[in-house]
Amino acid sequence: MDIWQIIFDWFTQTFPQYWGFFVAMILVVIITIWLVINYLKIKGVCDNFPDIKKLLNHVDKSLSVLNSILIEKNVISNSFYSEAHSPRQLNAVGKKLYSESGAEALFTSLYDELLSDLEKRTPASFLDVESKSLAVLLDKMNDSKLKELQDFAYNHPNFEGNALTFFDILYVMSLNLRNKYLEKHQEIKSDE
Repeated sequence: MDIWQIIFDWFTQTFPQYWGFFVAMILVVIITIWLVINYLKIKGVCDNFPDIKKLLNHVDKSLSVLNSILIEKNVISNSFYSEAHSPRQLNAVGKKLYSESGAEALFTSLYDELLSDLEKRTPASFLDVESKSLAVLLDKMNDSKLKELQDFAYNHPNFEGNALTFFDILYVMSLNLRNKYLEKHQEIKSDE
């Protein structure tokens, strides 16, 4: 006979009315110990796991920056709507696009908001102002206020014989935002 059997037999003979209570108490203690051990194991795993929300925010910001850089490079290098010299200025087709697409009216109505967004980015040079102007507009590309421009680009895949995308319209607007910002902030020095 093993020791547990001897203890159990003695307890049930000595205290017959309490044996059920004793068994229940032992089960509660065993289950509690098991739960605590597993809780500590799980807690240890969770403590070693990185904060997913921070990681996803970082990945999202990185992808947004990468996307902006790729779009900016593609839009600027393939633009039919501005002169190729520095600083870039709208050519005749770009001015016509700015007017006919509704970008000019929209720019006027959103001017204060766009300028405020650009000022928050504190550009330090002419090139910085140009780049951040486009970034401000790219950040707003899914804004419902720009739906009219999206529709114009969709309905006019070619404008004056040139391929047209929504990004081209944003770029045309960004050059105007850049110019307005530089008029207001004449303290910014040339990159030359």
